[in-house]
Amino acid sequence: MPKTEMSGLLCTIVEGLNDNWSVQLADYARPWPNHRGLPVRDGRAYAQLDLSPAEMDLFIGHPVVCDNPNVKVLVSWQQPGVWFVEAHNPTDKPLHASLETGKGWELFDFRRQVELPTGSSRVWNVKTRQSGAEAPK
Repeated sequence: MPKTEMSGLLCTIVEGLNDNWSVQLADYARPWPNHRGLPVRDGRAYAQLDLSPAEMDLFIGHPVVCDNPNVKVLVSWQQPGVWFVEAHNPTDKPLHASLETGKGWELFDFRRQVELPTGSSRVWNVKTRQSGAEAPK
């Protein structure tokens, strides 16, 4: 998005999201910290964007997606250079799930196949890509 002199913020809505999965906004044109979590409800995430300071190279969506929409996927920043990813099975049946980095997410790579018994979770600590997108430890 180009730099634009605006006297206010640009309201942005992204639709077609899964309420069970984390949503992040990342601006790859900014130095670290260049990301923040966004709330999602009814398949929509909302963000206020300030276009005045500089151009933006934005990602707004799911950093990690799953082949089973019922699996709850939590993605959050843990510490410089490390992200926290959790997959949880809230159903009353065991299930197999494939998780992978969402299209356009550049801060880390992730791909896992997992068996999730009823009510269980799996957790991973995922290292950030060495692209300068995040401050070093």
